[in-house]
Amino acid sequence: MTLITILIYLVIVALGVALLWVSYQVGFGGRLSLIRGSDNKPLVQAELIAKSFVVMTICLGASVFIFAIAIPLFGIQFEIWRGYLAAVTIPAIIWRQVLLMRHTKLLALTRQSNGTQTSLPPHLDVKNINHE
Repeated sequence: MTLITILIYLVIVALGVALLWVSYQVGFGGRLSLIRGSDNKPLVQAELIAKSFVVMTICLGASVFIFAIAIPLFGIQFEIWRGYLAAVTIPAIIWRQVLLMRHTKLLALTRQSNGTQTSLPPHLDVKNINHE
Protein backbone atom coordinates (compact mmCIF):
# COMPACT_ATOMS: atom_id res chain seq x y z
CA MET A 1 0.00 0.00 0.00
CA THR A 2 2.87 2.37 0.74
CA LEU A 3 4.36 1.98 -2.73
CA ILE A 4 1.01 2.75 -4.35
CA THR A 5 0.59 5.80 -2.14
CA ILE A 6 4.04 7.09 -3.09
CA LEU A 7 3.35 6.50 -6.79
CA ILE A 8 0.03 8.35 -6.62
CA TYR A 9 1.74 11.19 -4.76
CA LEU A 10 4.38 11.43 -7.48
CA VAL A 11 1.64 11.53 -10.13
CA ILE A 12 -0.01 14.43 -8.26
CA VAL A 13 3.29 16.33 -8.15
CA ALA A 14 3.90 15.62 -11.84
CA LEU A 15 0.38 16.79 -12.73
CA GLY A 16 0.88 20.11 -10.93
CA VAL A 17 4.26 20.67 -12.58
CA ALA A 18 2.89 19.68 -16.02
CA LEU A 19 -0.01 22.12 -15.76
CA LEU A 20 2.32 24.94 -14.76
CA TRP A 21 4.68 24.03 -17.62
CA VAL A 22 1.83 24.06 -20.16
CA SER A 23 0.69 27.47 -18.93
CA TYR A 24 4.25 28.76 -19.28
CA GLN A 25 4.61 27.30 -22.78
CA VAL A 26 1.33 28.85 -23.96
CA GLY A 27 1.78 32.18 -22.17
CA PHE A 28 5.44 32.88 -22.86
CA GLY A 29 6.44 30.36 -25.50
CA GLY A 30 3.53 31.01 -27.81
CA ARG A 31 2.79 27.29 -28.23
CA LEU A 32 -0.89 27.64 -29.03
CA SER A 33 -0.96 24.07 -30.35
CA LEU A 34 -1.22 22.95 -26.72
CA ILE A 35 -4.74 24.40 -26.56
CA ARG A 36 -6.88 21.54 -27.79
CA GLY A 37 -10.56 20.97 -28.37
CA SER A 38 -12.80 18.10 -27.32
CA ASP A 39 -11.49 16.03 -30.23
CA ASN A 40 -7.89 16.50 -28.98
CA LYS A 41 -6.94 18.51 -32.08
CA PRO A 42 -5.35 21.97 -31.80
CA LEU A 43 -7.95 24.74 -31.93
CA VAL A 44 -8.17 27.01 -34.94
CA GLN A 45 -7.33 30.56 -33.83
CA ALA A 46 -6.51 29.41 -30.30
CA GLU A 47 -5.26 32.92 -29.56
CA LEU A 48 -8.91 33.89 -28.96
CA ILE A 49 -8.85 32.10 -25.60
CA ALA A 50 -5.10 31.84 -24.93
CA LYS A 51 -5.06 34.27 -22.00
CA SER A 52 -8.02 32.57 -20.32
CA PHE A 53 -6.42 29.18 -20.93
CA VAL A 54 -3.19 30.34 -19.28
CA VAL A 55 -5.10 31.63 -16.24
CA MET A 56 -6.99 28.33 -15.99
CA THR A 57 -3.87 26.16 -16.17
CA ILE A 58 -1.96 28.36 -13.72
CA CYS A 59 -4.81 28.15 -11.19
CA LEU A 60 -5.18 24.40 -11.57
CA GLY A 61 -1.45 23.71 -11.61
CA ALA A 62 -0.84 25.89 -8.56
CA SER A 63 -3.70 24.33 -6.60
CA VAL A 64 -2.55 20.78 -7.36
CA PHE A 65 1.11 21.62 -6.65
CA ILE A 66 0.28 23.40 -3.38
CA PHE A 67 -1.82 20.41 -2.36
CA ALA A 68 1.13 18.13 -3.16
CA ILE A 69 3.35 20.24 -0.90
CA ALA A 70 0.71 20.28 1.84
CA ILE A 71 0.38 16.48 1.94
CA PRO A 72 3.68 15.76 3.70
CA LEU A 73 3.82 19.17 5.38
CA PHE A 74 0.51 18.73 7.24
CA GLY A 75 0.32 14.93 7.14
CA ILE A 76 -2.87 14.80 5.08
CA GLN A 77 -4.25 11.28 5.05
CA PHE A 78 -4.56 9.31 1.80
CA GLU A 79 -8.37 9.04 2.19
CA ILE A 80 -8.70 12.84 1.92
CA TRP A 81 -6.73 13.07 -1.35
CA ARG A 82 -9.58 11.65 -3.39
CA GLY A 83 -12.06 14.27 -2.17
CA TYR A 84 -9.68 17.15 -2.80
CA LEU A 85 -8.75 15.95 -6.27
CA ALA A 86 -12.45 15.54 -7.12
CA ALA A 87 -13.12 19.05 -5.80
CA VAL A 88 -10.43 20.38 -8.16
CA THR A 89 -11.17 18.17 -11.15
CA ILE A 90 -14.92 18.78 -11.48
CA PRO A 91 -14.64 22.61 -11.68
CA ALA A 92 -11.64 22.20 -14.02
CA ILE A 93 -13.72 20.16 -16.45
CA ILE A 94 -16.53 22.71 -16.33
CA TRP A 95 -14.07 25.61 -16.75
CA ARG A 96 -12.51 23.95 -19.80
CA GLN A 97 -15.91 23.35 -21.39
CA VAL A 98 -16.87 26.99 -20.83
CA LEU A 99 -13.62 28.05 -22.50
CA LEU A 100 -14.34 25.81 -25.49
CA MET A 101 -17.86 27.24 -25.83
CA ARG A 102 -16.43 30.75 -25.60
CA HIS A 103 -13.91 29.89 -28.32
CA THR A 104 -16.71 28.66 -30.59
CA LYS A 105 -18.65 31.88 -30.16
CA LEU A 106 -15.61 34.12 -30.61
CA LEU A 107 -14.59 32.18 -33.70
CA ALA A 108 -18.08 32.65 -35.15
CA LEU A 109 -17.93 36.39 -34.45
CA THR A 110 -14.50 36.61 -36.05
CA ARG A 111 -15.65 34.75 -39.13
CA GLN A 112 -18.77 36.90 -39.37
CA SER A 113 -16.75 40.10 -39.19
CA ASN A 114 -14.43 38.76 -41.91
CA GLY A 115 -17.42 37.91 -44.09
CA THR A 116 -16.74 34.17 -44.21
CA GLN A 117 -19.53 31.64 -43.90
CA THR A 118 -20.01 29.81 -40.62
CA SER A 119 -21.11 26.23 -40.37
CA LEU A 120 -22.27 26.40 -36.79
CA PRO A 121 -25.45 24.89 -35.37
CA PRO A 122 -28.36 27.38 -35.19
CA HIS A 123 -28.10 27.80 -31.41
CA LEU A 124 -24.47 28.96 -31.73
CA ASP A 125 -24.76 31.01 -34.90
CA VAL A 126 -24.56 34.70 -34.06
CA LYS A 127 -27.01 35.57 -36.83
CA ASN A 128 -29.80 33.92 -34.84
CA ILE A 129 -29.19 35.92 -31.66
CA ASN A 130 -31.98 38.38 -30.93
CA HIS A 131 -30.66 41.74 -29.88
CA GLU A 132 -33.36 43.20 -27.67
